[in-house]
Amino acid sequence: MKKTFKKLMAALLAVALLCAMAVPAFAASAHNNGKITINQATDGETYTIYRIFDLESYDKSTGEGDPGRYSYTVSQKWIDAGFTNSTAFTNYFTLVNNKYVKANDSMDAVAFAKAALAFAEEKSIANDGSHVAASGKVEFASLPTGYYLINTTVGTLCALDTTNDTIVIDDKNVQPTIDKTVKNGTGDYVKSNDASIGDKVEYKVVIYAKKGATGYVLTDTMTEGLTFNNDIAITDDNNKTLTSGIDYTMTSAVDSTTGVTTITVTFKPDYLNTLTNDSTDITVTYSATLNKDAVVYNGTNKNTAKLKYGHDAKTTTSETDTYTYMFDLVKTDSTNKLLADAKFKLYDSSEGGNVINLVADGDNAYRVAVNGEAGVEIVTNAASKITIKGLKRGTYWLEETKAPQGYNGLTARVEVDLTGGNNVATMDNTTYVPVNNAGIHIVNNTGATLPSTGGIGTTIFYVLGSVLVLGAAVLLVTKKRMSDANR
Repeated sequence: MKKTFKKLMAALLAVALLCAMAVPAFAASAHNNGKITINQATDGETYTIYRIFDLESYDKSTGEGDPGRYSYTVSQKWIDAGFTNSTAFTNYFTLVNNKYVKANDSMDAVAFAKAALAFAEEKSIANDGSHVAASGKVEFASLPTGYYLINTTVGTLCALDTTNDTIVIDDKNVQPTIDKTVKNGTGDYVKSNDASIGDKVEYKVVIYAKKGATGYVLTDTMTEGLTFNNDIAITDDNNKTLTSGIDYTMTSAVDSTTGVTTITVTFKPDYLNTLTNDSTDITVTYSATLNKDAVVYNGTNKNTAKLKYGHDAKTTTSETDTYTYMFDLVKTDSTNKLLADAKFKLYDSSEGGNVINLVADGDNAYRVAVNGEAGVEIVTNAASKITIKGLKRGTYWLEETKAPQGYNGLTARVEVDLTGGNNVATMDNTTYVPVNNAGIHIVNNTGATLPSTGGIGTTIFYVLGSVLVLGAAVLLVTKKRMSDANR
């Protein structure tokens, strides 16, 4: 029996590594004066204790290295729930004389603590005390000595014995955190980026998991302007690549009303049980495509990640923003009056380069095309400015492919500066108002007026005809005089 409970005490110490534990002087009696104090507790979180085994008797240590002699039995309410016949018990302990608890040689205290807690929750076993932490502290007093399981809503699992009158635990902050970022144009992961419609947006979520991790469920919510590419990958800093169906499960669903996509990643207990370091970084990567429903101008395409953890599904949140931009094209004459029927294409370079395909998007608006959509030319009208949307920050160029009737066409592309974001024009009905040079203002001028044949043109011909006639008369007179002189 002495050997058995030395093993048990060793197992308890292994579990105690989940929390920092200080044990004061040994008490030889006082079986109902046990006290558990938890320092550095997380305010607002609930700490719950379960007495699994009762201490029937014990004796003080008899020498150096001898922890003493202990006799434990299973608490009656756990027996009534069928605990001694469950794998949560038999995988770790056996009963001697159908009564006394003996630890198996392969006893894993951490695994047992989790299995026992799961059993207690499944069978609705009443706890032996529950307190909400305040001012960083929780105390349980007047406890019968025994083997206790301590659980918190943040997922802490601490199994310990209270054979000693007082047990003090310094609770490590086991609340996990997450950090969600998005890749920008330079390849860095940051909190916000910008993209054109049709672009791939790459995300990374790092879960800073803690020892004793329980109930980890990652959800990610994408607004309707983002289409999930179903390309999730998960690794941890133990050089492990997690396998779907073994280490985690993943589902995704699109709300038919709102268009919002929700991704759910549920980490399996068998994987969480392998997280034995004080902290483990779990990295989740995936991507989405910015689609035609993207929010433009005064808004963001938001992506929100939430980690639920613990037995009460506490939540921690992190989010990113993806922006896309627009500009107003204003086509006028020299008086700032709008002109109709000018046509344009948008390019990514001042010369040559690639056409950025656009499609009509309602009245007086165009957006960047997505895969499968055929691009069209921008056509102006005399009633409104034209809005082109769905572009990332940068510089673009407009090429006029057709000028309005009676106006000179442009011979060079016009620069569109979106390095600072949106470029919005101000209008007064159908007249452009040049406020701070906002908007892309392109002016067409009329050509020079040429003389018409019904005006000065006929006069010129009349004058020229008269001159010719006069010239002919002069020539005849001259010839006659020369002929007379020769006679």
